[in-house]
Amino acid sequence: MSGENLGVRSLPIPGLQLAEIKQMWSARGAFQGTATEWNRLVDYYGGNPIILAIVATTIQHLFSGSTIPSF
Repeated sequence: MSGENLGVRSLPIPGLQLAEIKQMWSARGAFQGTATEWNRLVDYYGGNPIILAIVATTIQHLFSGSTIPSF
């Protein structure tokens, strides 16, 4: 239904990269995790900034930011 000559247009927006996510999360507090855990987190949520903001808050409340749980 979307296309250049059709009435519906779409704009794909890429997800955030790991460095951008770490920068965003640093404003929320200290988070620790291995490189593998961070990469799995980014891959699992596709770099979606809104979902990752919710996840950051949840990790702060449930785990005191001390670790990133394995997915």
